[in-house]
Amino acid sequence: MTIKAHRDDMANATIEISCDTEYYDKVFGNIAKETSKNMSISGFRKGKVPMKLVKQKYAKELEGDADNKIILEAFEKGLKDMGLNKKDVISQPSFSSYDKKDDNSIIATMKIALTPIFVVGDYKTFLPEITTQKISDKDIEDRLLAMAHEKTPMENIEDRAVQNDDYANIDFKGYIDGELFEGGKSSGHLLHIGSKKFIGNFEDQLIGASIGDTKEVHVTFPEDYNKKDLQGKKVKFDVKINSIQIKAKPEITNEVVNDLFPDDENITVDAARKKVQKELETTKYQDHFFNDLKPKFMKTLLEKHNFPLPSLIVEKELEMLLNDKISGLSEEDLAKLKDNKEEQDKLKEKHKEEAEERVKATFIINEIAKKERIEIDDNSVMQRVYLQALYAGENPDEYIKRYEEANMLPGVKMMLVEESVINSLFTKKLEEGK
Repeated sequence: MTIKAHRDDMANATIEISCDTEYYDKVFGNIAKETSKNMSISGFRKGKVPMKLVKQKYAKELEGDADNKIILEAFEKGLKDMGLNKKDVISQPSFSSYDKKDDNSIIATMKIALTPIFVVGDYKTFLPEITTQKISDKDIEDRLLAMAHEKTPMENIEDRAVQNDDYANIDFKGYIDGELFEGGKSSGHLLHIGSKKFIGNFEDQLIGASIGDTKEVHVTFPEDYNKKDLQGKKVKFDVKINSIQIKAKPEITNEVVNDLFPDDENITVDAARKKVQKELETTKYQDHFFNDLKPKFMKTLLEKHNFPLPSLIVEKELEMLLNDKISGLSEEDLAKLKDNKEEQDKLKEKHKEEAEERVKATFIINEIAKKERIEIDDNSVMQRVYLQALYAGENPDEYIKRYEEANMLPGVKMMLVEESVINSLFTKKLEEGK
């Protein structure tokens, strides 16, 4: 058997295998011989089964074992020739070609993914400046009024038509090209007029309608609507006004804030304002963190580090990414994509860079985690998946089992590592700035 191994770059290697018939038969024979030692067949004593019979009866199994042994030998020798160890390999090898002929000779090319070797830069200097999150008195007052508004009881209105800021109880049916569409029908729906919960100017078109009226409303679904089959579609709704209700504007008093914060005994309006201010500052910082700070930091990390990526890992990441994208397609779009290789290739090319960035970010974050001595144990991973199951309203044991079978637990662990690394770095920066 001839083995030729070489590194394509610091993250990828290739092992070329050429196994002739003579070598294959030798490996096959040795495996058959070892198997016969522990084999029992009626009419023969254990270990005395004729070799010919062993090969005939278990030819398929023996052939599979021989194939595997030859590939393993080639893999181990290839790594040794390149001065590598198994710990340097980060994924199951993949064959770019594998040709086993009728005479059992094998010609194959094996691709190997290796842990990239790179030096992580001075990542702490890449952290963007944290902007102080200021909360105005109006922000605090608006938040308290909104909280009180939620607890304010409804009052029925009988003597006028729908106005902005009313709560209209409605029945509606939606039609596209004269046909009632799925999800376009509801009864007794309470709609806050002016909340923009419904698409387009649906709510505005109800203003002026009276109780008992049926109003014809025309709107168009947005091009980016979450249901593909409704995107950009024009729709007509028949809307009946069942009742009109309002909520009186609440006043912020000590009695009201005690109702809003039942865990804080005898809380005053001033204390409630300070509590709300702190909560708003936290919320505003979280928005700043997730929408500004974290993306900037990750972008800089990617820009400041350039190293080869293991192709097999990028391919797996691209596959998962595409599966997520495809899961959101309508059945019609999915059917079109299935039979169109050109569109499939376009989709892969479109998301390839994103897959590469994800993989690159994973390696960089792992290196930073080592420097920061941040580790995530398996128990933490299981706890996160358990919580996800509870939020999804599913059986935790079955949920975890699905994650294990789909090999998704490493992804959860990496997510937790990233969260811990970035939260730790920004927390330290915040403390240093105080």
